[in-house]
Amino acid sequence: MRRTLLAVVVVAGGLMGCGGPEPLDTEGLEAVNQSLSGREACLEACAVQSSRCWQNATTPEQQQRCALLEESCPRKCE
Repeated sequence: MRRTLLAVVVVAGGLMGCGGPEPLDTEGLEAVNQSLSGREACLEACAVQSSRCWQNATTPEQQQRCALLEESCPRKCE
């Protein structure tokens, strides 16, 4: 599960332009967005949300919230 989330986060990071100041290829992004099913898009959004949560979590309480988010969000995608 964690490997899948990591893979999704890496893909999402690449799609969001985290690789540098390259111009966005909107045709490529549209093709990727169209190829994702509703569940896949939801899971990708969960991965991005979880990643952002973990990046900003500085206290044990915030980390606990991120762990709960990581568990509960994918269940909403079914």
